[in-house]
Amino acid sequence: TLMEDVMYFVAILIGLSIERWTSLASQLRSYALLEKYIEVMTSWLKTRSWPVWVGLLILLLPITLAVAFFYVVFTSAFSGLLGLVFAVFVLFYCLGSFPSAAHSEGVENIVVQAHRNIFSVLFWFMVCGPAGAVLYRVNSLLVPNYSLAELFQLILEWVPARLEAVSYAIVSHFKSVMACVMKYLFSGLNDNEQLLIESAAASIDANVDHVIHDTLKLIDRSLLAWLTLIVIIVLF
Repeated sequence: TLMEDVMYFVAILIGLSIERWTSLASQLRSYALLEKYIEVMTSWLKTRSWPVWVGLLILLLPITLAVAFFYVVFTSAFSGLLGLVFAVFVLFYCLGSFPSAAHSEGVENIVVQAHRNIFSVLFWFMVCGPAGAVLYRVNSLLVPNYSLAELFQLILEWVPARLEAVSYAIVSHFKSVMACVMKYLFSGLNDNEQLLIESAAASIDANVDHVIHDTLKLIDRSLLAWLTLIVIIVLF
């Protein structure tokens, strides 16, 4: 509905603002509880002889469905205000830190970090609400120990990666970036990162002195393009 879409957009603006311009993330965000949940559930699953995909579902579904349930409950109270607060909290919790020049390890790291910390989370938040953001983040925490989770992560990132690459084209050198997009448009899951890295390289001038700064600016402009697109979708 229009009201729900507007709520998502407002939650995104607030969540991104908190992440970008405050230090609350470093003070409040901790995945310790999620990691404990994963540890306990994994230990329990080891006592069962179920297929790996069943175990992954058991790890992902309860917390995802719980978030979806509470969002519906909170949205129905106080004209949706509690739902908005809950959505902002969940999105802020699931976002990762913005890339920065001080903590970057090169252009490739910046691009991949932005993709996994920001763009993929926003995509699934817009598609499935808070439950989508939680699904993506919990699965990302499972990747180091579950090969199936790594495959699912690539599936979750396939569409966001291509949308992100298109946004690079829109805010920079359209023709050269779109050539990269078309090269990988229907490629396999393992090409997600390569698509983004090559698209980013085509988006910026090859000035070694400013390449990190230009890449960070590219991420900011692409994020602005996403927000603009979300507004258009909400309004029309």
